[in-house]
Amino acid sequence: MRSSWPKGWPIGLLALSLVLGGCSTLNLWWDVGKPFGGFLPSHNIMADHWLIGMPTPAWWPGMSQAGLAYGDRLLELGNRPYGAHQPRVYVTAYASPSRSVQLAVIRAGTRIEIELPVVPFTPSSFLDVRLPTGITGLGFWLLALVVYRAQPGEPLSRLSTTVSCLMAIAFWLPHSSLFPHVGPLTRILDFVLYVVVSPLLGASVLHFALLFPNTSCLYRPLVSRFLYIVAFCFIVPYAASRLLLWSVGWSSLVGVLDRVSFKGYIYLLGAGVLLLLLRLGWTILRPGVPRRLQHEAIIVILGLLVTFPAMLVTGLKLLSGRSLALYWHSLDLRYLYLAIPLTLAFVILRYNAFRSMPRLFLFVMILTSASFLASIGAWCVRLIQPQSIDYSLAFLPILGVALAAGSIWSTQGSWRGVFGRLLHWEVHTYDAARRFGQRVVGHHGEKPARIRSAVTLHSLAGLPSQVVEALVAELQLERAAIWLRKADGTRFEIAAHAGRWAQPPPSQPPIETNLLLSTNQPLRVKQRNEVANWLSTSETVDRVEVLIPLSAAEQLIGLMALGNRWDEEILDERDLQVMELIAQQVSLFLLTASQVEELSQVPRRLAEAQKRERARIAQELHDTVQQFLGGLPFYLESSCEMLRTEPDQAEALLRACLEEI
Repeated sequence: MRSSWPKGWPIGLLALSLVLGGCSTLNLWWDVGKPFGGFLPSHNIMADHWLIGMPTPAWWPGMSQAGLAYGDRLLELGNRPYGAHQPRVYVTAYASPSRSVQLAVIRAGTRIEIELPVVPFTPSSFLDVRLPTGITGLGFWLLALVVYRAQPGEPLSRLSTTVSCLMAIAFWLPHSSLFPHVGPLTRILDFVLYVVVSPLLGASVLHFALLFPNTSCLYRPLVSRFLYIVAFCFIVPYAASRLLLWSVGWSSLVGVLDRVSFKGYIYLLGAGVLLLLLRLGWTILRPGVPRRLQHEAIIVILGLLVTFPAMLVTGLKLLSGRSLALYWHSLDLRYLYLAIPLTLAFVILRYNAFRSMPRLFLFVMILTSASFLASIGAWCVRLIQPQSIDYSLAFLPILGVALAAGSIWSTQGSWRGVFGRLLHWEVHTYDAARRFGQRVVGHHGEKPARIRSAVTLHSLAGLPSQVVEALVAELQLERAAIWLRKADGTRFEIAAHAGRWAQPPPSQPPIETNLLLSTNQPLRVKQRNEVANWLSTSETVDRVEVLIPLSAAEQLIGLMALGNRWDEEILDERDLQVMELIAQQVSLFLLTASQVEELSQVPRRLAEAQKRERARIAQELHDTVQQFLGGLPFYLESSCEMLRTEPDQAEALLRACLEEI
């Protein structure tokens, strides 16, 4: 299946998103030291309204001292309509003795005059704004990198990388400056965020919903192209509204263009989320769906449930033209948004790329948990002593402690606990390999009498059956089979199979012999395109998960086929490594049994050789010595008769008899 994105697009997008995030951070850092009103403004271009920006912390002076609220609509600043002149007004007010300015707002339909304190934008204030969005965007970006590295050629991985990168940009670019639309870099970043990223994000989410958890029957290449054409249709009026705003100022046309594009993006994004929820629910409830897909759907729904209420409320508020704080009573909730990419990355890595969780994924998981815990800790500190310490100064030490504790916990989780079972299951698989070996050789813990088979390693005829039964029992597989190579080396023959098979496996393995000779690695069936070309049209392919060559002492012995697990748990690369070790054990078992069986035939073969040698000697005695001895009396008697009449001939005959004797 082809993706609508070019193959090199995710790499470029990963790099571009980092550049944009760095530019946004640097642009906001340039505002450090400038006076401002203790809040972040946001411009609703649809109605030309100025509002309190969502990232404004509730403890900033404009909110805590002046009494501003998140729903306030900003009307006038210094007796002038609120707009792009705000930097000059703040500079003038900061130079006055009162260091304050008059601000008029509308709250619940009522005009309110507020004496707004003017304060400098400090590094602590910079951290208050940039730290949460920086951590959240970094989490999205790192998860995009993890997913892309796992399967760079898969359309689902590339699309997931695209969505995560666009989300990282969506967290990094807003409020890249204290004063919106002031300065060329601020306008460029605003243009990229609203004109390019937002429409593409909506189309990408809807495209992702058509591919996950499996390709929808509605999906066609033309459908994905149509989605991005629709996104482009939203980009054009978005761009026109921004260019008109910056060149000639606000007008009703600017508002209409922005409203059409923005609501179109929200509807496209909402349709994608709704379609994804419907498909996940249908996957869980529909009978006959493989449990693997149901597991994927359940995990992703858990991640969506963590953030869906905030997403729904935010979307409704934005559609109504109002602003919404990202805090609940000063508690920052932005870190919860990382639950969605975490669950998606886990599902893609585990159930599609068949990989264990890499360290980078664990780092993002620890960073997300530690950041949210640090946010709760800083929130508690602010509740106890609101004016005693800056939020960032309380957040950073708690974050450091939480990160250290999370790192220690993750390493301990590799060998015990539920966390270790989910993310580090190598202990379980290696233990299964140990039990497999014990079962085959006839020793299994404290119950050898129940497990030990009557067939021992000395019997090559019964060993394959013993091996496949142990594979099914200890590795919890649905089925297993072994083909052994014939003595002539030209073909294979089924030796044993166990488990649930709809039909007995074929006499020949579902792979070409010359290709089997060229590899010693486990081969996935169906999940790898390059392996699919190696397989025959045998129906066994649909019932086998992994094919593993059996070789020892530089000779190919046979082939081992393994089905999936009873619970349809995915076999990842760690499982394949364990199964490769098991295949080495099986190869040695078979080679040892073959050699032992050959040694057991030595006495019989020696007796047969002795018998053949005795027969040969007896035949030679019969054909030579016995024939000569039978004729010797005749020659001697003839010699006696010839002594009187022909003495010379008698002497010659006697000498010939002596030579023969």
